[in-house]
Amino acid sequence: NTSNGGGGGGGGSSSRVTTTTTEVTTDATADDTTETTTATVESSTESTTVQAVTFSDVPADYWGAKYINELASNKVVNGYSDGTFLPNNEVKRADFIIMLLKGIGVDVTKAPQSNFSDVENGAYYNAVGLAKDLGIANGNGDGTFSPASNITRQDMMILAKKALVYKLGSDITVENTDSLKGFSDYEDISAYALESLSAMVKNGYVNGMDGNKIAPKATTTRVQAATVIYKIMNK
Repeated sequence: NTSNGGGGGGGGSSSRVTTTTTEVTTDATADDTTETTTATVESSTESTTVQAVTFSDVPADYWGAKYINELASNKVVNGYSDGTFLPNNEVKRADFIIMLLKGIGVDVTKAPQSNFSDVENGAYYNAVGLAKDLGIANGNGDGTFSPASNITRQDMMILAKKALVYKLGSDITVENTDSLKGFSDYEDISAYALESLSAMVKNGYVNGMDGNKIAPKATTTRVQAATVIYKIMNK
């Protein structure tokens, strides 16, 4: 397992209202749906409805349950129509962008000013274009983004680092890459990814995997993506 790739009221008498709702949402290239149930929280002056989301394949003692459930409750990630989340499924580059931008509060329904040459009109067009406009996604260097390709862990961390910097309004760059040298597969990290990975590890947003590896070129899983985004959301 890995921990990678997270009202005001006025006066008056107390009242209690409990409702149950079902919401269906869809992300990018997957036909995902999320079922939500509501619970009532009372204070001395009012009742507030808080939606909580759980999945049949994410038990409470699963290491990533907190990250997945909170992001789902905040409509950052979705599950599938059968009530599962499939935490170990691979994540496509466009889908990660959608989750990442939602996690930092970007309205992904807005039209972008520009886009990559291989991003066609569709479910992820706005999100990928907005990431380009905001400087979060730079693409492949030839004007493309490869939205349908699975995202590697090192590319996921690069995008996550840029999103974090955008959210904070300040850089988190570290002086050196020494924080990466303890990983047994340190030499597998691409040169272009060293600075971003070092910053994400040094600042506690990314941890290693079993076998003391960072696995930079492995494909990011849904639970790894959720974990990193949760940590950025809660910064």
